[in-house]
Amino acid sequence: MNSTRVIEDAIRRVHEALPVDEIGEDLRRNIGEAVGAALGRMNIVTREELDRHLETLAEAQARMEALEERIRAIESETSAPAADA
Repeated sequence: MNSTRVIEDAIRRVHEALPVDEIGEDLRRNIGEAVGAALGRMNIVTREELDRHLETLAEAQARMEALEERIRAIESETSAPAADA
C-alpha cells in the first residue's frame, strides 16, 4: 500500500463518518481536502516499507554481531601468546 492509498483510505473513512445529509457538499469536500493535506504533510510509511526496514535492520544487526564475535576471537588469539610469555 503506497502513501497515496493510505491518504485516500483515511479521507474515505472520514467521509463515511460524516453525516452527509446534515452538511453541505462543500463543507464535506473542504474537510476531505484539509484531512488529505494534513496527512500529506505527515511522514507516513506503509506497512510494507516498515517491514522492509525492519528486515534490513535485523540483517545489519546479525552482521554486526558476527563481526563483534570475530573481533573477540582475534583479540583472544592475539592476547593469548602475550599472556604465556
